[in-house]
Amino acid sequence: MPRGLLVLVIALPGLLALAAPVFLVARRQRRYDTVRNFAISAAVIALLCVAVEVVSERQVAQCVAAGNAECIDAGASGLQLLFAGGYVVAAWVAAYSMAHG
Repeated sequence: MPRGLLVLVIALPGLLALAAPVFLVARRQRRYDTVRNFAISAAVIALLCVAVEVVSERQVAQCVAAGNAECIDAGASGLQLLFAGGYVVAAWVAAYSMAHG
């Protein structure tokens, strides 16, 4: 399985599961547009993570092809974590604001 597809299979359900509080609160308050927007945002963030993974994989392959022995792209994981973490924090803050606001 290509690593980009693996990232998509892991990231999208993970993001949707971690954003469950905003989905529950929004559905309870009949704010279906909020549910839709956060679901679309999860898909976009997952696709961004896939793009970062594909670019990282290509960079490492080019580095190895150039004859370098130790090629890693440590920044890709951090960028993916930043994207996912920002989404999850935004979802939890939105859920809290809707529940207590």
